[in-house]
Amino acid sequence: MQNWPVLLFVAFLFLIKMVLNNCTPYFIAKAMGLQFASGDGIIAFIDTTSMTTLVTTITAMIPIPGASGGAELVFNYMFGDKFFLNADAASISALVLLWRTLSFYIGLIIGFIVFISYHESPKSESFLHGDARTLLEINVINLEGVSNEKIKKEHNIMHIEPQMLTIDDIEAHFAALKDDLAHQLEKNEKSLNEEERKEE
Repeated sequence: MQNWPVLLFVAFLFLIKMVLNNCTPYFIAKAMGLQFASGDGIIAFIDTTSMTTLVTTITAMIPIPGASGGAELVFNYMFGDKFFLNADAASISALVLLWRTLSFYIGLIIGFIVFISYHESPKSESFLHGDARTLLEINVINLEGVSNEKIKKEHNIMHIEPQMLTIDDIEAHFAALKDDLAHQLEKNEKSLNEEERKEE
């Protein structure tokens, strides 16, 4: 709310996205040779897009993943008898099938294929993630509540008194972390340069 230009720009992009998503039935109907009851041209485009937006809004309240089944029924009812002049039940069914395929099922299938086939490579994607070794170098291990006698015997430890870290210890740990971060940034920069060279 503090950045009105960005807010208005995002709202404009969302409006364009909504229109593009919901105008699909208009072009499908034109390709099928269906005649709109409201005439041809911009009026038919607005009517079809508005009706599809209404269908999307209604089916958003159906508690089924993707509103499967419900979306088809609502669309069939809304675009049924009086919306087209020359449409029969088979034409409406074909329109529903093509609309749902383009608006939902293709994205579902492509998303599934990407999900099962994509494997992130830590070598090439390492610059996207920070180094997980944050405080591991401190090595603060509380063996006070450990019941494993083997660990205690290996380290010759039966009781540990808690010790406070000194300022020098803290500074040394942060210095080590700083060096490790600088090393990671250098590796990330090299990875980015390699990726840029591959793209060129």
